[in-house]
Amino acid sequence: MIRKEILAAISASLSVITVGIDFGWPSHAIPKLLDPTTSAVDFTNNDGPLLISTGFICGMVAFPVATYLFNKIGRKYALLLSAIPHVLGWVIIGTLYHQKLFIFIGRGCVGFGDSMVFLTLPFYLAEISSDYCRGANSSLFAIMYNIGALISCSVGPFLPFHVFPYVAIMFIPIFVITFLFMPETPHYYVLKEEYGVAMESLKELRRPSTKAIDAEFQSIKGAVSENLSAQPSICELFSEPHNRKAFFIVCVMATLEQFSGITAILFYCQKLFSSSEYSLLPANVSAIIFASVFLFGAFLTTVTVDKIGRKMLALISCSGCFVCLSFLGAYFYIQVEMPTVDVRPYNWIPLALIIPYVVFAVVGLVNIPMILMGELFHAKFKAVGSVLFGIYMSLIIMAATKVFQYTSDEIALYVPFWIFALNCLFGVLFSKFYMIETKNKTLANIQKELRRGENKRKIPGLI
Repeated sequence: MIRKEILAAISASLSVITVGIDFGWPSHAIPKLLDPTTSAVDFTNNDGPLLISTGFICGMVAFPVATYLFNKIGRKYALLLSAIPHVLGWVIIGTLYHQKLFIFIGRGCVGFGDSMVFLTLPFYLAEISSDYCRGANSSLFAIMYNIGALISCSVGPFLPFHVFPYVAIMFIPIFVITFLFMPETPHYYVLKEEYGVAMESLKELRRPSTKAIDAEFQSIKGAVSENLSAQPSICELFSEPHNRKAFFIVCVMATLEQFSGITAILFYCQKLFSSSEYSLLPANVSAIIFASVFLFGAFLTTVTVDKIGRKMLALISCSGCFVCLSFLGAYFYIQVEMPTVDVRPYNWIPLALIIPYVVFAVVGLVNIPMILMGELFHAKFKAVGSVLFGIYMSLIIMAATKVFQYTSDEIALYVPFWIFALNCLFGVLFSKFYMIETKNKTLANIQKELRRGENKRKIPGLI
């Protein structure tokens, strides 16, 4: 019999399929909007980055709202409410596609819903999971996200612009209906001092096995209840070394993820593959392969994250991405700066390098920041820390996307790849010497690990 925590994790993670669809949408939507034969509006090259940014700007506005719901009504119902802006946004795009303003408004609503999922789901998955399943359950975020991206890249290019939004909302009713029957996290009930309900929630999640249930419940109470009377503040988050260290690690891992180029390349993958000089296969086919490899990497993460550990996966991920991005940059450098060299016989190289690059990125860099966000933040600071992290994540995605777009358009295509490669090289050093391992550790033990060495000499600004 499958444990209820696994069913709950799968059901909750269905919410992120729509997020993956949203993130894959610009890769095929922007080319259609730019094409006068398929677009119902006057859309320029400068409108593309603005359309992408609109979702993240509205997403930043969503974080305080989601935080209030997160603490007021619980993780479960905050996650369920994310369906409303998603449906609203896609319906606006699908029905008012002939007006550019409403396309932007729809994109903003979708971004609002995305941020609600990004804020709530990692904590729900971390809090319902037993110590030995937490990494695998948290990896469902990446799996479902990449299923959504694959759907977007596979179906989107072949559908009219105004039809695709109705495909995007198909999975939302499945998520809502199944998740309504799943339990709230025991951590939330402990935070509300509803200990009897919390125990019932924990028993339901651990069925059919209830071994050591009392010890686990006491561990949850010990990690959470001591902080109920305290009022967390941003100042306290940054004044206490262990909290600062947790926030620093999560933000650096998010920076490494985005400046590995993975999201920027997803947004512009069809544009990247649109020229025969860059790809052996048609752009649509290359984009589908790109998204399929994303999904393969996510499945690989699920079976490795609790065996190899977060730290080793980050090392492998950063090292592999560094090698692939360096060679991709070298290929494009030869193509641009050495015109006497005929690279046409080798036009298979970009796709051949991007495939392992995506696997390396998804196995570690794409998944680890979200896992760590649910594991490193103390219960007391989950809300305020996740809001700040979400805002930072939105800003860093916009920055990485703009770096890719500007340097590839205004300088040369090899420039962003080498920038991203240098970032990954830094990631190797950071993962080796600073990141902590959380594999098979309780949330309480992770806090002890963060506190280790607080009385020793500290490096200013780091811990």
